[in-house]
Amino acid sequence: MGRTPAGETREKVFAFVRDRLLAGQPPTVREVQDAFGFRAVRTAQQHLERLVEDGRLVAGRHRARGYRLTGSTPGARTVLAPVLGRVPAGALDEAI
Repeated sequence: MGRTPAGETREKVFAFVRDRLLAGQPPTVREVQDAFGFRAVRTAQQHLERLVEDGRLVAGRHRARGYRLTGSTPGARTVLAPVLGRVPAGALDEAI
C-alpha cells in the first residue's frame, strides 16, 4: 500500500476516533491499528499523538481507552439527532 497525501489518513483516524467516542466506545490504539490496516502499533500511536499535539484530542494518562475530544467533560454524553422537516409557525399572538 502506498503513502497517502499528508494529513489524509490522520483526518480519517480522527473521524474514526470521534465516531467511536460519540458512540460511547473509545477505541484502543490497537483497534485504530486494525481499523486502518497499519502494520505497526506505533503508526497508530503517531497519528493519535499528532492529533493530541494539534489540540483535537486529549490523551488520558496510562489508560488504554483514554482519548477524548477536546472540550468534552468526563461522563458527558453527546447525542447526535437528525433534524428533519419543517414546523409551521406564525406570530406568537396567534399561538395563545
